[in-house]
Amino acid sequence: MDYEQFYQDYLENEKLLKDFSVATVKLQKNIAKAMSFGDLKAATTSFEAFSELTSKLKETIESTSLQLKGFPSTEYFSTGDYAQQMIAYCKEYGVDVIGEYPVYEMFPYKVKLDAETHDISLDKKKFPCLRPKAFVEMVKKNKDRLDSTSFNTQQFLDELSNAYDLLVMKNKVEAGSGILLTNIYKMLVPMSRFKKDYNAQAFAFDLARLYTHRDLKTSGGRSFSFGSDRKASKLIRILDSNGQEQYLGTIAFILE
Repeated sequence: MDYEQFYQDYLENEKLLKDFSVATVKLQKNIAKAMSFGDLKAATTSFEAFSELTSKLKETIESTSLQLKGFPSTEYFSTGDYAQQMIAYCKEYGVDVIGEYPVYEMFPYKVKLDAETHDISLDKKKFPCLRPKAFVEMVKKNKDRLDSTSFNTQQFLDELSNAYDLLVMKNKVEAGSGILLTNIYKMLVPMSRFKKDYNAQAFAFDLARLYTHRDLKTSGGRSFSFGSDRKASKLIRILDSNGQEQYLGTIAFILE
């Protein structure tokens, strides 16, 4: 099953509904004008046309109602058709996507399909969207908006280095050692209520923007380098400037 075909079929009824609605409004105005002037003959003629048109409008409304109720929403989700078409539109629109039903990542967003409620969660915000094309278009629009927002790379790097220094002291490790980026994030956002404003996906997106400026130094003159980690759960997936995925585990700051 394909929502796009269903939608195209619906558009035929939508056009009829729109045309009937415009025509009925016009006839109602004609009736009001005729009655105001005292032209009962014209008012009667317009009212007969109005009555006939509203009957056709009622038929179209009933037909459209049956059409909407007939779409197998639950099966559309549970059989995987929605997910398959969503992934196809991601490729068409150049939207990054990885994962398996029902959980996906469209960097930097987390996406989850709910076959029971027919909702799609985008970073925990739910959207009742049965049209995969419209959902992917929304994701792309949001990503483009993120890409266009200003970003103070120097400030972000300095904030990372400050959190890094605190963790070096706390863990009593040698300066210049790699510190897990997941721990850096916890240091930057220590309380759960703040994570709503700056979640892990937003942190990953900022790391991706920093990744393109690896020659940058902190205000104190230290260079930085990203490293990996043997535990996959500790790795943060980003996309570089070429759209290639990279997995970052640690960061280290070194004074040369």
